[in-house]
Amino acid sequence: VEWWGKLLKRVKLLNFDKALKFMVPNNYWKIVNVWSKFSSKVKSHKINKRENNESKSIVLSTIVKDQRVNISWWKLISSRSTLMDFKKNYQAKILFNFINKSKFFTSLSTLNPKIIIINPWFLTGFADGEACFSISLISNTKYKFRWMVQLRFIVALHKKDLPILYSMKSYFGVGNVYCRKNDICVYNVQSITDLVIIINHFDKYPLITNKQADYKLFRAAYNLVDNREHLTIEGFFNILALKSSLNLGLSDKLKKAFPNVIPINRNVVLDNSIKDSNWLAGFVSAEGCFLVNIRSKPKMKIGYSVELSFVITQHSRDELLMENLIKYLGCGNIYKNPTTIDFKVTKLSDLVEKIIPFFDKYPIEGEKYLNYLDFVKVVKLMQIKSHLTEEGLDKIRKIKLGMNRSRKQ
Repeated sequence: VEWWGKLLKRVKLLNFDKALKFMVPNNYWKIVNVWSKFSSKVKSHKINKRENNESKSIVLSTIVKDQRVNISWWKLISSRSTLMDFKKNYQAKILFNFINKSKFFTSLSTLNPKIIIINPWFLTGFADGEACFSISLISNTKYKFRWMVQLRFIVALHKKDLPILYSMKSYFGVGNVYCRKNDICVYNVQSITDLVIIINHFDKYPLITNKQADYKLFRAAYNLVDNREHLTIEGFFNILALKSSLNLGLSDKLKKAFPNVIPINRNVVLDNSIKDSNWLAGFVSAEGCFLVNIRSKPKMKIGYSVELSFVITQHSRDELLMENLIKYLGCGNIYKNPTTIDFKVTKLSDLVEKIIPFFDKYPIEGEKYLNYLDFVKVVKLMQIKSHLTEEGLDKIRKIKLGMNRSRKQ
């Protein structure tokens, strides 16, 4: 690397035109591009090859996608570095002269979430609980039928579970994560070229709740868009028919514009069998609940009883899956409500001998894992009968006050 006046001469690298992260001086972790006697020397030639992922670098007011090694030879001086720790006020100010601060985004670098190595079956289980397959039609006069078709795979969680979203993004290698003002963060994939990765995953590791029926409608819409059939009158109305059977169906505006759409019949999910224990760990990370209830019982010596329950609640159409949970875990019961069904394990011996060993082997992820650990603490106190003493009951009360919705961030 040599300086020629205001021009920088660079050596053409062996991996020319391949996506990578750029060379950054590494004198100290907190000092980036420090203008010193070393200003024209790159102190590290270690290059990390990047996959074909979208990046969010913002340089000279231009949103840059995959950065490639095609900027060798003679170039005007500019700073093009991948920021490994994106902060507004580094000790060196020079680098940020090239960053448009008005477009500063909350990013993975500032939040520094823990990336989880996700098992594919865990991901499917979590998606069975939290994912959404969306077909949207957006009014736009530039399009042939005055409506734009947009397909999206979405997972929305509280910001406390942001690491799960980034871990999903890391697993798939596509999509974006962003946070809203209401503390909800979203993992979103909508590019047709990216959605094929989502499709391939759920074809290989299928959903087993009734969300599988949603997925099949979504996949049919994807095939139409991928083959550009949505640009034909027949294909466009097929998209409308698919959307009318998915989630909340057609909006009032779409019903008014297309009153004669006939919904496509939803597939019946025939196979609710659990294929892998990691699926259940993922599903419980999304849908499970560990509860500690302290009830007034005047007849008891200390006047209170402690009740523990591990609960999963689903729509009543997933009754077969709830029954399969009993078979798979070898414990629990189901309780039917008008529109929902609960799977519950309340027996202390079942919690000790079956539930806790299972989740110790196949861990829950996210904020719910902390609730699980607190739940285990209470189970252990009950095993030694501490809940029958004032001191033990006070310990359980304190644990309960920090669980679930009461947990402080």
